[in-house]
Amino acid sequence: MEAGIIIRKSKEYIEKHIDEVLTVAKIAGTVGYSEYHFSRIFRQETGVSVMEYVKSEKLRRASGDIRNGAKIVDTAVKYGWESHNGFTKAFKKEFGYCPALLRAMVMSMKQLGGKNMNEGMTGRPEEHAEKQMLFEKLKEMVLTLNPEEDVRNLEQIYLYACQIYQGMKRIWRQIFWNRSPCSGSPSVFII
Repeated sequence: MEAGIIIRKSKEYIEKHIDEVLTVAKIAGTVGYSEYHFSRIFRQETGVSVMEYVKSEKLRRASGDIRNGAKIVDTAVKYGWESHNGFTKAFKKEFGYCPALLRAMVMSMKQLGGKNMNEGMTGRPEEHAEKQMLFEKLKEMVLTLNPEEDVRNLEQIYLYACQIYQGMKRIWRQIFWNRSPCSGSPSVFII
């Protein structure tokens, strides 16, 4: 089988089963190759390992779910992360900002009467390098959908979202990280 066909079929399988536990063995089995041979072909053709690609696709889908209003912790569990922290680290590494900031921006757009921001926000990591870049992408999209929108309103939305995000970080620290006066080390509370 030609390498291009192998990659296409494996990507189709990944897309169909993205919310399941995926392994190299399962994916390689769908195209009839050993794990080793399939992994080598996949990396040669795509430039990334199979599991890096799977993780990236899961995070891209998770980003879409969060933009559609899903809770971050529910999204993390849906795509196979065992903890909110692990998901947040992976998300931040992939996109350059935390999922809480994306959620805060979505909430602030809705509260301030913004248009639907889901169209055009499925970009890859190079489009999500940092929160300022996310704002620029949002601004471009909103101005495309509504050219008469005042840019100052968009800047207020951005500042409001950043304030929400900072408040969320502060609340998480207060809830989950309580410094014990005896040990000086953080204690995690399970609620």
